[in-house]
Amino acid sequence: MLRNAVLRSAPASWRSGSKRFEDFRRSGDVAAFARRYTDFFRAFTEPVLRAAFAAPRGGDAIDDIYARAERLIRDDPERCDFRYVSVAAVLTRR
Repeated sequence: MLRNAVLRSAPASWRSGSKRFEDFRRSGDVAAFARRYTDFFRAFTEPVLRAAFAAPRGGDAIDDIYARAERLIRDDPERCDFRYVSVAAVLTRR
């Protein structure tokens, strides 16, 4: 039985006020920003995708996913928002 749960969300280091985002705004180098942002989230999402796409073409599909993500970020970097979300739950037995 769920007794209590807490959800916390905080801005990550890729949005307004962060050094990386402010560097992007100053330089205007949208391609570098898109590449760095994609590399950032690829680091912790790729293992999950690799497990999900265990088929022979999995590698190509994964590369396509991140190429598309980078393209979408490059097309509209202001739309990018990444937040850390943590959930804490207290469970009890009946």
